[in-house]
Parts: sequence; structure tokens; C-alpha cells
Amino acid sequence: MIQKITYKQLIKTLYNLPKNIKLGLNRIQKLLKLLNNPEKHYDIIHIAGTNGKGSICAFTDYICRNNKIETGKFTSPHLYSIRERIIICGQSIHKQHFTILANKVLNIIKEFKEDKPSFFECIFAIALLAFKDANIKLAIIEVGLGGRLDATNIIHPTISVIGSINIDHKKLLGCTINDITKEKIKIIKFNIPIITIQQNQHILKNIKSFALQQKSPLIITNIVKPLIFNIKSQLHGQYQNINLSLSMAIIKTYNLNNNYLNNTNGNVYAYWPGRYEWIYYNTNILLDGAHNPISIKTTIKTIINDPKIYNTYLCVIISMTTGHDEYIFIKNLIKFYKSLHIKTIIITQLQHTSSIKTHILVNKFMKLGFNTHIIFNIYQALDTAIILANKYNGKILITGSLYLIGLLRIKFIKSMKDYILFI
Repeated sequence: MIQKITYKQLIKTLYNLPKNIKLGLNRIQKLLKLLNNPEKHYDIIHIAGTNGKGSICAFTDYICRNNKIETGKFTSPHLYSIRERIIICGQSIHKQHFTILANKVLNIIKEFKEDKPSFFECIFAIALLAFKDANIKLAIIEVGLGGRLDATNIIHPTISVIGSINIDHKKLLGCTINDITKEKIKIIKFNIPIITIQQNQHILKNIKSFALQQKSPLIITNIVKPLIFNIKSQLHGQYQNINLSLSMAIIKTYNLNNNYLNNTNGNVYAYWPGRYEWIYYNTNILLDGAHNPISIKTTIKTIINDPKIYNTYLCVIISMTTGHDEYIFIKNLIKFYKSLHIKTIIITQLQHTSSIKTHILVNKFMKLGFNTHIIFNIYQALDTAIILANKYNGKILITGSLYLIGLLRIKFIKSMKDYILFI
């Protein structure tokens, strides 16, 4: 019997699905077969990497839509609404459409007697169905974790993309850069173009070797490409040139052009909230979802060169989730505390199953000779940071977790135009 439930009930049911990372392709393969393989009805760009995947998706989506290509975009995690993960022609999937498709998927998974699909797998299936319904031309799909056994690797893409690779999720992907690279390169499919960036020679050697084995044309792009063509990202952060150059290579490989950018003075107005995003809320607040050692290092370099924050008192609010080598993250942060003029670090607690306990983070700071403050409630942590920033004419950095960014960002955006909430 087919059961239909309301949007609110659906959200609760989806969140009750297994959220632990369940690598493997058997469940998603069976689920998509039962759904008549919606992923076979459009072109797909499949994007892997450690950092920057979401920005690459955002740039590519923006440029494609400005070339009159109807797109779908699937990314994770979300900041506020589960529907942010599924973008159709620049807008979050409509609540009614999501409700219909989620009901369909939840009824289908009742046929799984054991090893039921995870939360991520179900949302991914809903996205693929939504793209088919919307009759899009191109789906831009971000890998969830790794590559080889990620649910998204069930697709057969038109173009595969591998961004910057660094060490992260060691328990799941391996402890060395070589191990992690070998997981990510498995998104390369036979005879399908693979685009990557100039990076560590050992990483490139692995990519080249597997691309050759798969007879896949390999395109290695250069980060100076946007500068040469005078194309500028409206997403802040020096590292966005890397992501933009990959998007430009994707567009060229997909046989589109960048000529329309002449009408915008070379500006790419992609939207990707919570990534080096400045917001004014009683003081200047910088939201940055850096959550692993390399991403915080990159963010710090950008902050040091940001005139908005130069020689200014900085109050930092941090919370983190497991799996990202929090000790090295903290080490990278405090290594630059003098350059960043950090005066106060507030550790707060996320109500999330994978959240790292505050005392663990505090102990790691103390081992490195840095004292911090604990404020368990994230909203009280923000209020305290605002008081301190205003007292010393400073600014606030909120970082360490996109979950933290998402929860606090809700307070800021009520007076802002934000497609995530107001559709």
C-alpha cells in the first residue's frame, strides 16, 4: 500500500534514516533501478576533491545557466534546509515537488528487507528524480565522500572532475595522500574526459596513470587561467581562482563558451553561502565553513590579505565534527594567531551526533599553549562574541563546521534576500 505523508513528517522520516556513512554502490544501484534509472535522462558533470567541490559546482552552474542551459545541481551538506541540496535552474526544489518525490522514494525503500539506503542515498535519489521531472539538460553532481564507493559514483557522467586533493576523512579513505587519491580517482570512467588542476606531482601521477588505463582524455588546467582572461569570481577567497579555472575547463570541454562574461565585465556571480561570506549583524562577521587543516590554512591566508580585517581584533567561534584531524586544524589556526590578531577563541557545542565535545577541543588548544573559553550554547557564544567585538572595535570569525555556520546564519538572513529560505 502506497502511503503519503506531509512535508514535515517526511523531513522527520528522512532524518531518522541511517546517517552513518555507508560506503558502497549496491543499495543505490538497486534503488535507482526500482526508480527506473532517472540518471540516464540528462548529461552529468561529476565533481570530486577534498576542498572546493561546492564552489566548482556553483561556478559551473552559474556559467551554464547563463549559456541558456537548464541545470540541476546536487551538493552536500545543507546549511538550513534539506532542499538546498537539490537546485533546479538556480532555485531550491519546491517544497511540493520535494514532498511528492520523497514519498515515492520512501515507499520504494520499503522493499529493502535489510541494509536499507542511507539518508544521503535517499536524498541523492530524490535529486536524480527531480532533475528528470524538470527535464534539465545538465546535472552537476558533487561527490559526497571519497569517490570509489560514494553513492554518486553509480552515475555515468559526461565529464569527470577532480579538484584539489588533500588528507581528510582518514578513517574512511586512508591515512596517506596516496591512499586518498586512489579512492578519488575511481570516479574516472572509461573514455570519459577527466579534468583536474595542477597539484602535488604524486597526486597527478596517480590521476594520469588511471586516466591512461581508462583511456580517458585528461585535461590539466592552470589556476592563472581566470587571470589571463580577466574573469573574476564574486565568491571571496584567493583559493576561488583554482575552482573557477576548473569550471572554465568544464565549460570548454562541454563545448560552451565564456563570451557572455563580457557583458558582466568578466564577473562570475555564483552564489555559495557560508564560504568566506561577510555579514553585518551588530558587527562584521565572517562565515567560513573551513573544517579541515588545509581549508583553514587557505582561509587564514585569505584573511591576512583581506583589507576588511587587517590589523583588527578578531574573536573566533569554533565547533567541529569528527573525521577532520582537529589537532592539525587547531595547530594551523594558532600558528597565525599573531598575524590574525586573535584575542579570543570561543569553543561551542553543536547538538550533532558527530560533534566533537568542547573539552576535547579545549585540551588540544591547551597542549599548544593557547587558552580558550567554553560557551556551550552556540547562540550565547555568538552574543558574547558580538559584545567583545564591539568593545574592542573588532570582527568575528565563525568557522570549523558548516553545521555551525548553518545554525548561526539563520539569525543573520532574516533581513537578507536568500533563495534558500524565501522561495
